[in-house]
Formats: sequence, structure tokens, C-alpha cells
Amino acid sequence: MLTVLMFGAGALYVKSLVPHGSAAKSKQIMIGDVLFEVNGNNVYCSNPAQIGNLLLGVENSQVELSFKRGSTEIQRVILYRTSIASSPASQAQVSSFHSGGAPS
Repeated sequence: MLTVLMFGAGALYVKSLVPHGSAAKSKQIMIGDVLFEVNGNNVYCSNPAQIGNLLLGVENSQVELSFKRGSTEIQRVILYRTSIASSPASQAQVSSFHSGGAPS
């Protein structure tokens, strides 16, 4: 799971990573990264509700996220979705996006 925060012109920045969650375990997502794409769809400065709809999916299915870091670097990472109830941070804010580790 990761939590994003909207800033300025509507860009969504990574605010936190849940310890032991797939986002943190990937070691590819950093605090301050800007969410740029979800499954190839440009979401830069998009409505958070629309982004949430792209992030939702069948448990254990993959979601590909792309983040902008700095002025030019794009970081792509594939995470696996999990149910919110099984997330260690199930009480997170509504603006949080959840993803779990790879299915066993």
C-alpha cells in the first residue's frame, strides 16, 4: 500500500509507504515520487476518484504504476492488488491506494 497526497496543480505525490507492503518491498517507489501512469493511462494531475477507479481490481491481479522522479526519470513498477481488509493499514485515509505483495 502507498498513500498519496495532492499538491499544487493536482499532482499526486507519494506521502508514505506501508512497511512490508508490496510498494515498500519493491524498493522502487520513494516518498516524493509523483504518480504519473496507472496501467499505461496518464493520470498526471487527474481527478483522484478517476485514479482510484484505475487502481481497483481483482485481488492478486497486477497493477502497473509509473512515477516521475525529478525532472525526467520515470520509474515503472508492477504490484499486486490485495483487499483493503487484508492490508495492515486498512484504516488508512480514503485518498490511499492499496496494493499487496505477490500471491504465494
